[in-house]
Amino acid sequence: MKFKTRLRSSFAVKSSPFLLGLVLFYYLGDAGPPPQNYGHAPTVVSFPLFYLCAFAYAAASALAAWESGSIRKFGVWHWAPQRSRYRIAAESLMPVVLVSWSMLVLPVSLALVETSTLPTLASLGPLFEAMVLCVAHAVIGFAVGLYLPRSVSAPVLAVTTWIVIAFTISLDPPWLRQISGLCFEYLMFGEALTFSALWPPILLAGGVALAVAVLWMKNRFVAIPVALAILLTGVVVSYNEVKDRGYFPPMATGVTELSCAQSPGGTEVCMPKVTASALPRVARTSQSVLADLRSAGVERSPRLITDSLADGRYLRPSTDRVWRIPLTRAAAQNGERFQIVIAAVGFTCARPDPVLRRAVLEWVAGVTHTEREWQQAKARVEQERSSADAAATSMVQGVHRKTKAQQAKWFEESVHASCRRDG
Repeated sequence: MKFKTRLRSSFAVKSSPFLLGLVLFYYLGDAGPPPQNYGHAPTVVSFPLFYLCAFAYAAASALAAWESGSIRKFGVWHWAPQRSRYRIAAESLMPVVLVSWSMLVLPVSLALVETSTLPTLASLGPLFEAMVLCVAHAVIGFAVGLYLPRSVSAPVLAVTTWIVIAFTISLDPPWLRQISGLCFEYLMFGEALTFSALWPPILLAGGVALAVAVLWMKNRFVAIPVALAILLTGVVVSYNEVKDRGYFPPMATGVTELSCAQSPGGTEVCMPKVTASALPRVARTSQSVLADLRSAGVERSPRLITDSLADGRYLRPSTDRVWRIPLTRAAAQNGERFQIVIAAVGFTCARPDPVLRRAVLEWVAGVTHTEREWQQAKARVEQERSSADAAATSMVQGVHRKTKAQQAKWFEESVHASCRRDG
């Protein structure tokens, strides 16, 4: 049968308007690109895939079962050796695979167009993984349809596949979601899935599909042990890879192009290229803050001030030479100056002494002309008029009566002392 004729007669192709209509319905609902994606291609691609990949797998397995049920009904499967069973399966599954792939490619393409984002190789990894898994689920569904009536196998596989894949996100242990093939929900800016996050689901589902396909061989004495070996290898290797993982898959961070500017003082300031419109202003602000601190006797000379937005969910701490600051978010609110000031203070612990912390920040806000931002930050915290605030204010009033050198010495000593008291 010619390819065009097979496409026209395929139940998968006839079902495609309904299936693609559902895809559009989901996309226009919750599966579109998330807000504040900054045109980051892995984020734009991963979000619609999370909602629709399980749907595509379910459609692939159900449609394949329907096609193989038709083959079984008309006796085509038993024409071998006149025709290879693998050729029969490939010709029958081609329309199924194309339809399931279109259910993945369509929402991803719409999201990229809507956000005017160009895809990158790192962003397309989850899409390629989902496309391979569609093939695996189609082969598995085809095998089931050879033994069960299509009126039974197709709906059962559709519901079962969707539930098994989609509901792993709510199940423990967390490695279940890492091996199911469910696309990760939301990659933050700067993040991209690594290859080690993509291959375990492919190995598991692909191993099952390949084992099933081997059983189509005529020589049962060879087919059965080979199929068992493939199945066990896929299950054991993929499980050993993911068994110790948490809720998040392995991912790379900093996967974005940066734009940098050199400040007059030699400090390099970097922001993601897509948000770097404020970079000149941020670079000038950083130089101004460092100059104010230097005038107050506090020496700070970072080599690099970089935007922590590119770190994704795994924020890396600042060091004396590299300051990691949420520059994009701060610049959007004209608050980058105070964020640079906080980084300049350089508390070395997560919970410094509350009195010393307030005193240090109040003093440094005064010398860097960020008193208004400091008051706004305090106003966002409950119980701002607590005893700690009163004690800090009293302490700073006493510090202001000291000489500039004594104030700078007090500042450095208080920064370190605040963390020595951290329990």
